Amino acid sequence: MQTVTKQTLKVYAQHAWRYKLHMTVLIVGILTVIGIEIYQPFLYKRLFDQLAMATPDRANVLLGIVWLIFFWGIVRHILWRAILFVNNYFQPRIMSDLLNTCYEYLQHHSYNFFNSSFVGSLVTKVRRYQSSFEDIADKVFFDFGRTIVLIGSILVVLWLRHWVLGLLILIWCLLYAIFNFAFARYKLRFDIERAQADTRTTAHLADTVTNNVNIKLFTSFVTEYKKFKEITDDLFRIRK
Repeated sequence: MQTVTKQTLKVYAQHAWRYKLHMTVLIVGILTVIGIEIYQPFLYKRLFDQLAMATPDRANVLLGIVWLIFFWGIVRHILWRAILFVNNYFQPRIMSDLLNTCYEYLQHHSYNFFNSSFVGSLVTKVRRYQSSFEDIADKVFFDFGRTIVLIGSILVVLWLRHWVLGLLILIWCLLYAIFNFAFARYKLRFDIERAQADTRTTAHLADTVTNNVNIKLFTSFVTEYKKFKEITDDLFRIRK
């Protein structure tokens, strides 16, 4: 089950590509929601501009703008719920497919592979492998991807309105991104250690539960407990 990042992402992409229609709906839906989010501030600008020079004959104009704001707010809300509805099928379906793929991959290994591997460790890796897809998909669709498109659109609008404002926001975004990237690179080794410690903890727990009869027969509870406590203390230290 040893993989590298590119291989893992390739497997994720292959499984996601089977559901092209759902991916298309998610992408188009999110882009549409972003478009509405960018358009709504212009409606508020028009509203406040009309309020600043309000006269009795502008009441219908003001009311029309308010109704537009309300309409696009409802449309955005409905679209967002539709996106989440599609995603509620898209991600769990692919996660189930990934579990099937892992099961098939594992079962075709040799007898020696299972003899030299902890069952609990393998189970933990499979569980983490399929659940990681959900985290990555959320980042791509709802966090990272959506934020890039939204900030990019805002920068364009600000640049057209006043280039100084656009430049200041661009510099701030670059500094923020550079800092987060550098900190994520620094933190990565601790995340890897935490994942390895979590795997060791689950593996030891699963194997001692499986061999509970042997622990009782050979009265090795104290030894196993001390070993497990050392592992959990190590996990605590890395998590902290």
